[in-house]
Amino acid sequence: LISGWIQTARLVRAQFYRFKGREYVLAARALGARTGTILRRNVLPNVISPVWCSIPLRAGRAILSESSLSFLGFGIRAPQASWGSMIQYASNLTVLTARPWVWLPPGLCIILTVLCLAGIGDGLRDALDPRFDGRRS
Repeated sequence: LISGWIQTARLVRAQFYRFKGREYVLAARALGARTGTILRRNVLPNVISPVWCSIPLRAGRAILSESSLSFLGFGIRAPQASWGSMIQYASNLTVLTARPWVWLPPGLCIILTVLCLAGIGDGLRDALDPRFDGRRS
C-alpha cells in the first residue's frame, strides 16, 4: 500500500511522454506558450483520464486483497465484519456443503462489487477517451 502510487506515477509519466510530441503541443510551443501553460491546458486533460479510469480498478484490487487476507486470518479480526472472514466460516466441509447461505452471499457481494467497479472503470475510459466513437471493436 505504501508503494501503490508508483503504478499511477508510471501511468502519468508514460502519458506525458506520449502527448509531449503531439502537433498541438508543438504548435503551442511555437506560438510562445510557457511550459506550465502547455502542461496545464494541453497535456494534463489528456493525461488525467487514464488516472480516473484506474481508480475503480485499484479499489477492486483493494477489496480482493482485504477479503483474501481476512479469509486467511491476517485481515480484519472477529468483532468487525468482513466478507473474507464471513467466507472463512465455510472452511469446514459440512458448512460448505450443507449451509451455502453462510458463504454464498459474501462471495457474490465480492464478485458483484469488483465487477461493478471494473464496469465503472470501463465506462470512465469510454467517456473520457477522445478517440472513442461509441462502438466496441
